[in-house]
Amino acid sequence: LKIMGAKAPIQGPWDQLAFFQEMEKLTNIGLEFDTPPMDSFNERMNLSFATNSLPDFIFGSFNQLTGAKAYEYGSQGFLVPLEDLIESYAPNIKKLLDENPDYRKSLASPDGHIYTLPRIEAGFGLIWPKFWINQEWLDELNLQTPKTLEELAEVLKAFQAKDGNVIPMTSMKLDDMRAGLMNALGYVMDGQTFFAIKDDRVVFVPAQEEFKAYLTFLHDLYDQKLLDSESFTQTRQQMQAKGADKRLGFFFDGASFLTVGNENSKSYTMLSPLTSAYNSDPIAVKNNPLGYGTFAITRENGHPEATIRWIDYLFSKEGAILHTFGLEGEHWEATPDGGIRRIIPEGSNQAEFTGQNITPDVGATRTPKDHTFIDEIAQIGEEQNNPQNYEIRKEVDAKLMPYVQDGFPILHFLEDEQKERAVLQTDIMTYVREMEAKFVIGAESLDKWDGYLKTLNNMQTEQLSALYQQAYDRWKQQ
Repeated sequence: LKIMGAKAPIQGPWDQLAFFQEMEKLTNIGLEFDTPPMDSFNERMNLSFATNSLPDFIFGSFNQLTGAKAYEYGSQGFLVPLEDLIESYAPNIKKLLDENPDYRKSLASPDGHIYTLPRIEAGFGLIWPKFWINQEWLDELNLQTPKTLEELAEVLKAFQAKDGNVIPMTSMKLDDMRAGLMNALGYVMDGQTFFAIKDDRVVFVPAQEEFKAYLTFLHDLYDQKLLDSESFTQTRQQMQAKGADKRLGFFFDGASFLTVGNENSKSYTMLSPLTSAYNSDPIAVKNNPLGYGTFAITRENGHPEATIRWIDYLFSKEGAILHTFGLEGEHWEATPDGGIRRIIPEGSNQAEFTGQNITPDVGATRTPKDHTFIDEIAQIGEEQNNPQNYEIRKEVDAKLMPYVQDGFPILHFLEDEQKERAVLQTDIMTYVREMEAKFVIGAESLDKWDGYLKTLNNMQTEQLSALYQQAYDRWKQQ
């Protein structure tokens, strides 16, 4: 079978990777590889459809086989519907979809067919946002951990008064903390589109009064020099440099050490979800674990039944282990407590060795599998083997999980809807982001909020919301 996949720079030639070689032994299916580099994969994939020079299946497509593309290519007959194949030949995938009906709804195109398979992520990384505050400074100043936006503002003022050289709060264009601050104001908002579901209706959050409250909150912080003046311009490296210099009081990240370094991370604690005068119910969000578009079978494939059986193995525990760690005895060994210890040559970098020799499941390639099995293994002996992750997981379980809600669902649009959405959303989101920055830094007064709303209305935000509502209604009915 001919396979097309997105190859990351860290990976060796796919025909030399132990995973694919072992899969050939297990299935008696040989593979012919077409692995364009990740940065040119999208162009290469689209060209293969345009010229009808298709592989037998697509694997590890880095989310570039989007819902819109899958529906377009599937409705034109280039991709094979998978739902009947799954029902008859893929017991692991069938079990996954039966136990998680929302996965099935999110995979289904507007015509009801499933054209692609996902990667299922797992673990504490899915729970976001994670806000980190300097516990050492709280203790030094005898301050209580803030529970509301209003209390957070008071704490930030105390941090500033303590030392004029500190940065009470920092961000990167607000993309890292916008959704979390809107949680405090009562919205579970999609970070990319700014839509939310409220009372089973799609809501465009930037046109709501709570979004004005969010902007007012940040403007007040910026005006008082509590929000880093470089928040709209700094790179991640610049932010990390401030963290390494022990200047940060409050920030967002998946883990505190990613911003402030391993040693400094001991000074920080994770906040429970904040509330506000607008919302008294803490909200933590579970990001959608479904990574879309990592596998598809094309109409050129003469053996779709064998192909779906091949991929179904990766959605079993044994297949996920092979795909992640390689061969037992050669690349990993079982620990007495049931965990897994990697076997890496002394002096080798784990990620590089894995990518060069074992599997494409490393780097940015989005490969199809159920990572739940791997996350369960990772928790065995985690306190001793990975104490940083263990502590984060403990904090997530204690502070975020009690308040967790599902995030915005994956929606699919009909062809005409997608065209209209693309035109409207590009202009609207550009305007919203520009005005967000202007309102926060004071380049535009919040007294002009009504004018901002009028402009949004003229840009047809109601029509854009209607498109999302139609897609959401279909999603519910799948």
